[in-house]
Amino acid sequence: MIKQVLEKLEHIQFGSLEQFKESIGNNMKDLVNNYHIAPTEPFEVPTIYQMIRELAIHENENPEDIDLTVDDLEAAIGGSYGIGVPCFTIYAPNHEIVGFALCHLNFGSWQGVSLYLEDFYIRKEHRGGGLGKSVLRHLAGYAVKHNYRRLDWGCFLDNESIGMYRHLNKYGVIEQTNWSCFRLSDDKLEEFAKGA
Repeated sequence: MIKQVLEKLEHIQFGSLEQFKESIGNNMKDLVNNYHIAPTEPFEVPTIYQMIRELAIHENENPEDIDLTVDDLEAAIGGSYGIGVPCFTIYAPNHEIVGFALCHLNFGSWQGVSLYLEDFYIRKEHRGGGLGKSVLRHLAGYAVKHNYRRLDWGCFLDNESIGMYRHLNKYGVIEQTNWSCFRLSDDKLEEFAKGA
């Protein structure tokens, strides 16, 4: 699968920005400093998958612990699970893929459907110039367009972007300090479900 995608990419020649936008669809939007964002296309999934592995390393995790496969990711983004998982590819001015934003929908009994930003990654050399804030603004626009009531995300306390997130409080961004998250997964999930 990956080999076929890479072979396909070798034959794509991007000339002008207009040709580039046309080649991946008309959904591309401009971001800050000539960066662009667009819904992830199937041929981009292997690159997004590689960046998920980079994100694991960035979070001091072992990328070998990732159970998700390229095929799983492509199926989720493509809607094979009944709904398409919103994923956005971030492009540098030279058309190189430099980041992604992977989301999913949440439902709350008080407000209804919201957009949750599950993973947000920009390669290190492209950070610090306002790109992250520009991507968040795009995601907020996506949420508004689809009548989602909120945009939620989390981050580790040692994440260098937390300062930028806290600065967004002038827009009403609330840092949940009275909220704990819990997770049950893998074998323990199955063990608990069986009542063991």
